[in-house]
Amino acid sequence: MPLPRTVVLNGSYLSLRPTGIGQYILNLLRCWQQEGRPLRALLPEQYLSAGPKAHSEIVRTPGHLARLGWNQFVLPTKLRKGEVLFNPVPEGSVLSPCPQVSTAHDVIPLIFPEFFPRKQAYFRYLVPACLRSSTHILCDSAQTRADLVRFYDLDPAKMSVVPLACDRSRFYPRPVLPERLARYELAPGNYFFYVGAHEPHKNLARLIEAFAQVAGEWPGVLAIAGAFDPRYTPALVRLTEKLQIAHRVRWLDYLDPDDLPCVYSAAHAFVFPSLYEGFGLPVLEAMACGTAVLASARGSLAEVTGEAAVLVEAECPDAIADGMRQLLEPAVRADYRARGLAQAQRFSWERTARTSWELIDKAREET
Repeated sequence: MPLPRTVVLNGSYLSLRPTGIGQYILNLLRCWQQEGRPLRALLPEQYLSAGPKAHSEIVRTPGHLARLGWNQFVLPTKLRKGEVLFNPVPEGSVLSPCPQVSTAHDVIPLIFPEFFPRKQAYFRYLVPACLRSSTHILCDSAQTRADLVRFYDLDPAKMSVVPLACDRSRFYPRPVLPERLARYELAPGNYFFYVGAHEPHKNLARLIEAFAQVAGEWPGVLAIAGAFDPRYTPALVRLTEKLQIAHRVRWLDYLDPDDLPCVYSAAHAFVFPSLYEGFGLPVLEAMACGTAVLASARGSLAEVTGEAAVLVEAECPDAIADGMRQLLEPAVRADYRARGLAQAQRFSWERTARTSWELIDKAREET
């Protein structure tokens, strides 16, 4: 019986500020090591301890362009005969001397090109080149797979849906800690909560407009977490002033990761009316924390939530407001909290890692 090929995890994307994709990479790495998989990892120095001892190598890619260049020209020199390369984002080398498997998370900049003019070349040329040179492609959702067929004309048989997950050791219903919430000027159960980017496709302007309708019926606040974005956040702040609800909106900026589960758990509800997602990890995290969820009926969010969230038409502030009103009813909120907890149990990083490895192994056998 031939020895299993070593899988090389391309961790160069971890050189960026931690994100949901970063959590995806680190959780796959953790699970694969726990399972004793034949693994080698290429990682930024700060994550070297997360990789397999004696089988990790430092990646130095200071900046976006440096990382892309490293992937195309240096990465191939790091690979050894008989290995399989795994790219957790579609940035692998088109000149890889080894078979490679890549994950595609979304193509949102192609769906909303007006919001992402600087990302057009990346998504129109680099991403499809990497995917076409991959033996197999993992997709976060059926929606992402359909989008890859639509925009890149890729063979659906070359793609498999492998849902993401959340870390259950972090995201579970937490006891209320008023002193931790006080750091953000929040009180338990007294805020609708959003966390994520402030980019236009996240639909925060319509969320704010919806909250303005509800604010007169409920004494709480809208708490918006996510890094302050000088391109978009100032206009959102001005909108709250125009609607005369600025005093009812809390801008939390980038939350301490240790605080995030507590803020989820203590929220009245989590609101995520994004116009489009490739998966929607914050929705899953909120459900795992026992928080009732309102989400857009668009993109992949219905796949993630099933029947465990209030789904609304994201382009209609009135519909978002009506969904928020539903969650002001104690019985409705309690029902969706229970549904969300049950739905979240269907996702685990262990399952994601195991399925991903099986597909990588199958791709290796087919080459």
